Amino acid sequence: MYKNKLIEMRKKLGFTQDELAEVLCMDVSCYCRRESGQIKISAEQWLKIAETLCVPVSEIYQSEDELTAALCRKYATDKADVVVQYSLPENVLGMYHKHIEVLEMELNRLKELLNMAAQRTL
Repeated sequence: MYKNKLIEMRKKLGFTQDELAEVLCMDVSCYCRRESGQIKISAEQWLKIAETLCVPVSEIYQSEDELTAALCRKYATDKADVVVQYSLPENVLGMYHKHIEVLEMELNRLKELLNMAAQRTL
């Protein structure tokens, strides 16, 4: 899967693939395979790329597959972006969504009961 956010930002800021390959200490063909999604970009490499482009990782990061969620946060102490990845199969994700819907319905039911109880006491 092409890293479109990274490619667009790199081009927008006027960086070449050669320049980013040099930052990552690799040849340009190796870097190209990362942009095209043939090779995974490590968390450390995402950080170096973001630092070079002077953008947060969240602006350029794209997961290695459609089922991965990325969480980015900044630490004030070292001012480095950290990427933590969690992979979930789509069927598990679907189960969670259904469970959330059931919980939301139960929450609404309980709110209605609470309102009815509050009205009776008035």
